[in-house]
Amino acid sequence: MFNRSTIINLVSYHVLAIAAVVMLLIPDVAPIRTVQASTPSDQITLVSKITDFRNSHPDMGVTPANGFGHYAGNVNLTLGPSYVPTFSGNGALVSQQWRQKTNHPIPPHLYKSGIFDFNGARVGGSIFLNSGSEFRAGSGTPVIATNATNNNAVTLNSGSTIEGDLLVGPGGNANAVVNAKSGSSVTGTIGALSTVIPMPTITVPNIGPMTNSDWKVESSTYVLSNDLHIGKGKVDSGGRLRINGHVTMVVDDDFEVNSASRVEVMANSSLQLYVGGELKVNSGSSINNNTKDNNLVTVYITGSKDVDINSGSGIYMNVAAPNSELVVNSGSRIDGSFIGQSIYLNSGSEFVCRPGSSPVYDRCGTLYADTEGLAPFADTGAISSSTTFNQWFTDVMGVNLSTAHLLRLTNNGSGVYEYLDDNFFPIDDRLLGNEDGDSHNYYFTLWFEADFIYDACTDQFFEFEGDDDAWMFVGSDLGLDLGGIRPLNGQYLEMHRLDLVDGQTYTLRFFYAQRNGSSSRFRLRTNLPLQGVPSTLATAGFD
Repeated sequence: MFNRSTIINLVSYHVLAIAAVVMLLIPDVAPIRTVQASTPSDQITLVSKITDFRNSHPDMGVTPANGFGHYAGNVNLTLGPSYVPTFSGNGALVSQQWRQKTNHPIPPHLYKSGIFDFNGARVGGSIFLNSGSEFRAGSGTPVIATNATNNNAVTLNSGSTIEGDLLVGPGGNANAVVNAKSGSSVTGTIGALSTVIPMPTITVPNIGPMTNSDWKVESSTYVLSNDLHIGKGKVDSGGRLRINGHVTMVVDDDFEVNSASRVEVMANSSLQLYVGGELKVNSGSSINNNTKDNNLVTVYITGSKDVDINSGSGIYMNVAAPNSELVVNSGSRIDGSFIGQSIYLNSGSEFVCRPGSSPVYDRCGTLYADTEGLAPFADTGAISSSTTFNQWFTDVMGVNLSTAHLLRLTNNGSGVYEYLDDNFFPIDDRLLGNEDGDSHNYYFTLWFEADFIYDACTDQFFEFEGDDDAWMFVGSDLGLDLGGIRPLNGQYLEMHRLDLVDGQTYTLRFFYAQRNGSSSRFRLRTNLPLQGVPSTLATAGFD
């Protein structure tokens, strides 16, 4: 369907008038290429493929069981092998939209609350407390929990203590998962989780290029008041790093605090520390011991190396390390919360649990502040089955008929390209024709694809509002999820929500369906510099 080596390329925008005439003359079986405006500041012209259906098709002219509206979750999060959406059947009627901080409706699967809640110690795998180690309460009733359900995933050696509740993975047999040796103790409940602990997805904010590959503070005091991106970092030999203001540090490799050195947080200040390698605090060193408020320092381990607290060191902070182990060695202590892969408390070490929260930033350093929506009613949105859905964007003999259609997006004067049509009936009296005396040809699907270059932190966006279903993918990943007949709202995607690389070219694929027998709106807005790409627009015909 997308074999670009077999198609004809049309490349000149100034001959659009001629191209339009040609489109009228060529049969519906002709493969053609998307046309890109030679003056993109004025207009972008894309060639889409429209596929016409009879109203007798099981998915056309129907009403969902829960009525008209927005149905999310009916397609999988990645495109199928033919680069078209695939039906998941896990849809639900959205009764309250998910929204970003300026109140635009957003795709539910890309929701970010803006606050990451830490709640004790939560891991995906093993927990090990050696003799004389303690997990205890700093405030409230602490919980230490794991997703593990395998035997002996949790080991409590003689003399170790958990002050609080200990929970194993959902469905796990706590007596088998927990190997509590003689002399160990758990003061709270030993049981099982009701749901799996989700591991966080960490997005490193873009705070600018790396300024120093081997950054050090040694035997001196350094006040950090601005964001900092470095390769390796070290505070050593009694050095003191003071955080003044709300500072983000991005460390591509290891970050170490050694030899009685300190990281201190000043008044009205905080630290967000992203570490790509290992975090090591050694030999009587400390982080944030001056405030003893774990919510002022959050550490994100973006790789799979450990967090190591050694030799009488202490830290007050929250740690998110989805692929890493926390190791606290003899005489050392962590005050705060941890979520990651595993915990190892060595003899004489302490984990003092202090629940907390931390802000969540986007890749450009802006705080997320999304509002959570609701989708309480499971419903496929009147999509009969994966078999019928697979026909929407695929030519099927005896089922549908296709042709090409130009979409001209016009610059509104502010760099935003728009296609705004509240009476979108592009194939009236064509292809299968208007049915049963209808004034319009109501039942059809449309798709197009275009390339764009991702420009990080420039507020690139893609927005759509219309009747009916609409999905947009970047590469193979779902962006917009606006399924449903007459959803009555749009959806807005900030491109930085996706895992995109600055300066890289991506293919955007947009899919739309008109399934109701009354209104048809098609309102598309974007500031993406879309460039046309080849699209095979052949049809199998109708018999």
